[in-house]
Amino acid sequence: SFVIRATNTGGSSDQSFTLTVVTGPSVVSHPNSQIVGPGQSTTFNITATANGGGVLTYQWQRQQAGTVGYVNITDSSLYLGTATASLTITSPNLAMSGDQFRVVVSTGVGTPATSNPATLTVTQPPQITSLNTANFVEGQSGSFIVQATGSPTPTFAVTSGVLPAGLSLNSATGALSGIPAAGASTTSPYVVQITASNGVSPAANQSLIINVTPTALVPTFTTQPVSVTVALGQTATFTVVATGNPTPTIQWQRMAVGSGIFVDIANDATFSGVTTGTLTITNPTSGMSGDAFRANAVSSSGTTPSTAATLTLVVGTTISTFAGTANTAGSIDATGTAARFNGPAAVSRDAVGNLYIADASNHLIRKITSTGIVTTLAGTAGAAGSADGTGAAARFNGPSGLTVTSLGTVYVADTYNHTIRMISPEGVVTTVAGLAGNAGSADGTGSAARFLYPYGIVVDASGTLHVADTFNHTIRRVQSSGVVTTLAGTAGARGTTNSSGTAARFNYPFGITMDIGGNLYVADAYNHAIRKIDTAVSVTTLAGNPGTPGSTDGTGPGALFNQPSGVAVDSSGNVYVADTYNHLIRRVTPAGAVTTLAGLAGTAGSSDGVGSAARFNLPFGILVDTSTNIYIADTRNHTIRRSGSVSAPQITTQPVAAAAAVGGNAAFAVVATGAPTPSFYQWMRQPAGTTGFATLTADATYSGVTTATLTVTGVTAAMNGDQFQVVVSNLISPNATSSAVA
Repeated sequence: SFVIRATNTGGSSDQSFTLTVVTGPSVVSHPNSQIVGPGQSTTFNITATANGGGVLTYQWQRQQAGTVGYVNITDSSLYLGTATASLTITSPNLAMSGDQFRVVVSTGVGTPATSNPATLTVTQPPQITSLNTANFVEGQSGSFIVQATGSPTPTFAVTSGVLPAGLSLNSATGALSGIPAAGASTTSPYVVQITASNGVSPAANQSLIINVTPTALVPTFTTQPVSVTVALGQTATFTVVATGNPTPTIQWQRMAVGSGIFVDIANDATFSGVTTGTLTITNPTSGMSGDAFRANAVSSSGTTPSTAATLTLVVGTTISTFAGTANTAGSIDATGTAARFNGPAAVSRDAVGNLYIADASNHLIRKITSTGIVTTLAGTAGAAGSADGTGAAARFNGPSGLTVTSLGTVYVADTYNHTIRMISPEGVVTTVAGLAGNAGSADGTGSAARFLYPYGIVVDASGTLHVADTFNHTIRRVQSSGVVTTLAGTAGARGTTNSSGTAARFNYPFGITMDIGGNLYVADAYNHAIRKIDTAVSVTTLAGNPGTPGSTDGTGPGALFNQPSGVAVDSSGNVYVADTYNHLIRRVTPAGAVTTLAGLAGTAGSSDGVGSAARFNLPFGILVDTSTNIYIADTRNHTIRRSGSVSAPQITTQPVAAAAAVGGNAAFAVVATGAPTPSFYQWMRQPAGTTGFATLTADATYSGVTTATLTVTGVTAAMNGDQFQVVVSNLISPNATSSAVA
């Protein structure tokens, strides 16, 4: 209570007041959730009190299942009593199942009261709606969903029968899944009863038929054949793995280029394993390049073809020895293989076709005419030094790089003198840049400049030199005036960075060349990469993965090299690489695609031959001429090698008929040419009075069946009139077949 006093000069007066606080209504009992069948009426009731007086008013609200937010409802054919304490829903449908209802009670005084929500569940007996057949394969993962309607959502159970081993039923989702165990397949299907129940009668039952078939009813391939690329002379293999029950047999097929049809293959000298999982092709010829191969898996339940795989033959380049003799070091001037070299490291060519060789370990510069005549242009064999002079009076120290101008002037990277030398067409030697015996990295003019074991050198049309200053890890430029500057890289800073100018990094750059557009290419040996320097002096990696040695053919970083030391470029921008420690000759397209032209990775040797049949021993220098012929300084073999074209075999001398007495011997001989020289012969026989030649094998009667001369020992009377012929191959298609003789 409160007292209010009023006061003036005439006195005061008091009056008492009482303050009454009235609260809003409250819900005494909340509505209960209701469960009804479709079309059955139901009622939600509440009890509320006004507390501080006033008249209670009601407003029922609904929140539909799956939504957020309550909405006021009004009386209709569906709702009665929406403004009273009892809400009646006269005919709820199945779609209302899960809806929630609540009421807001107010008196106009205080805060309105809101009841707890009550859920309406409209029930429906379950009904299975999915198909009554499920199919599984033994040993393979599979699933089938049993589907049913009903409210509440029904659950599932197997109430009769037994599931196949390896399968189970998810009671909540109806998913029948798993991997049928080995042996689960039967001739008759499994039959089980699936019951769907949700507490509302009646439950639903279905007889489910489950078929489990064996995996191998139809042959399948778990391993498909993969396309193969091999060099000429190498063996190619294709492999498949097929499964089935019964176990399928294999039959390999071939589709020759342009034929459009696969044909079964039979075992012969070329094909073996034609009915096994691995097909082997021995000495495939160039004409087989592009042929497709596949396997058929065959069983009593059917035939399944594998995917097709393609055979690609890399014919490669024919390599021959132009000058020098393998493994024979020396300094002899002579013609062709009679000449001798000692560790030739670089090769270049003038405008009329003469070759120039940096004969490093002889300390010489040699010249080879187009006919193979070898002479010494400058230096004295075995006499290292740095003297300028003419011809034999001049001295070099391990010269490892050289280049020739259009006028016949030779520039030499005099590696162990740390200088750049010039040789006039008359053989006069002068020093252009650097100071003999003084290593360093200084830019400057003439003898003021310094180099550190320069190995590579190339001259452009204006007479400007570009030098691979190997141990400085830089690319230097020498103008015709003798001014030396650093073009790319930083002295003493090894690395792999692609960048511009001195921000780029190299790791012992050895070889260098220039294309017709003025772009430089560098054999960045210890980075195992081929680098490109464009005319803006931007350095990029054309091919190879810096720091990763290998011999893989591929594109860009997918290709691998092993300390490449020599580079040359043709008029189309293809770069040729002496991949030194792989003992290979490689080619890089302008797009960075690398292929192997000759040699076998990791295999040193000196053999002439085609592609992978050729052998090198640490090839260091390389040159490509205007006709795309390749010349190689095969350093450890002490030879100069060159490429040539290939040609199919031709028979120049046919076998002639032979006469022999019974018990005597007869011989048939053939002479064939080709590039490379033919090395594969197969003699065949057609007995008199028959049709068709059959391949001969060596035995007591026939010898030399795979050579140029066939010998028949102990001729019998029954052989009279037999015919013989030979097929000759050098792996370049087509083969040559001789005429038949008796």
